[in-house]
Amino acid sequence: MSDAETGSIAEFKAEFRGKLYQAIAGALIAIIVAIAVAAWAVAKSLPDKIGLVPRGTVAAFDLADECPPGWSAYDKALGRFIVGAVSEEELGGISSDFSVDNAGEKLVARPFGSTGGSQSHRLSLAEMPRHNHGGSTGGSSAGQFVIHQSEPAAGRFSGDVPYTVADHTHTIAEQGEDQPHPNVPQYVALDFCIRN
Repeated sequence: MSDAETGSIAEFKAEFRGKLYQAIAGALIAIIVAIAVAAWAVAKSLPDKIGLVPRGTVAAFDLADECPPGWSAYDKALGRFIVGAVSEEELGGISSDFSVDNAGEKLVARPFGSTGGSQSHRLSLAEMPRHNHGGSTGGSSAGQFVIHQSEPAAGRFSGDVPYTVADHTHTIAEQGEDQPHPNVPQYVALDFCIRN
C-alpha cells in the first residue's frame, strides 16, 4: 500500500470518527432533553399522583372564575366568608386566651357545615348603645330665671326681668332613616375551590 493510500484511509477514519462523535453527542443530548421533559411532566403531576393535597381541601385561587385541574368550584363559599368550625364541646376545651374575642365576648359555637351572618343589619333597640336625648324641668328651683338686656332696641326695657316658668318637658325630634348598615369588613374576592 502506498503512502497516498495510507493517508486517504487515515483521513477517512478521522472524518468518520468525527461524524460518529457528533452523532453520538447529538443522540445523547436528545436523550437528556427527553428525560428532562418527562421528569418535568412527572414532577408537575406528582402532587396529584401521590396526594400531597388531600381530597376535600378548600383553597382560595386568584384565577378569575376557574379552578386548577383536579379542583372544582366550592359553591358553598360563593359570596361568603369561611369561618373555622367549632362545637360547644370544643369551645369548652379551648384556653380562655382563645375562646374570647377582642372585646372580651365569649366566642359562639359554629358547628361544621353551618352557615350564618348577613350582608347588612338593622340595629334593634336592644343593640343600640344606652343613651338619652333630653330631659324635663320640675320642682321649685327649676322654674325661675332672669333675663338681662343691656343694650335694648329702640323702645324696649333695659335691665333685669325675672320670669317664672311652670314645670314642663322638652321633646327632641327623632332622627335617622332606620336603614340597615353594611356588615362586611374590607375584603378581596377570590375563587374558592375544593380538591377532587
